[in-house]
Amino acid sequence: MRAFFTLPILLVALALSGCASTPSTPSFPAVENFVGDAPSVERVDGYAEAVAESYRLLYEVGMHEEVTSAGDDYILSYAPQENFYAGLYNVEFRDVLLVQEEELFTVAAARLALLDYFTSVTETETGISISHPEHGDFTLVVENGLVVSAFENSGDWTAVFTYEPDAMVTELVLELLAERDQ
Repeated sequence: MRAFFTLPILLVALALSGCASTPSTPSFPAVENFVGDAPSVERVDGYAEAVAESYRLLYEVGMHEEVTSAGDDYILSYAPQENFYAGLYNVEFRDVLLVQEEELFTVAAARLALLDYFTSVTETETGISISHPEHGDFTLVVENGLVVSAFENSGDWTAVFTYEPDAMVTELVLELLAERDQ
């Protein structure tokens, strides 16, 4: 329960201290550690830039992921707002959970993994495969400089990304926030 209150306070403190609402583009130690010939290193650098751009868009314009996991379909959606609140909508049960963990979004998990020097990065035909014990073992598909889909390397889940929030899930999130604040 304590962590629930600490995170919003930390976010407000960061916002008040003049930090930009859109995260900056870091260098990625995991990519710097990638071993390959010059053309493959350049391509992997490009894929890392796509992760950074996709992450920036998550915060700037919002996004939603359509995820299939264990036979269930979900929509994970975030609309930019003062604090990070996203909705995880179960399509079958027509129910939404309010979430504050940005790393549920694949592009955020990829960004966190790429910040760790010990993450394993492998080039694939369509992007990069990322393996990290905390952030997952998945492959990103990159098109036109953005991450457009991903899948867990063991086949447990697949996801397709759209760089705009899902309107229905956003409405449900706002309703949950309004109920919580009453």
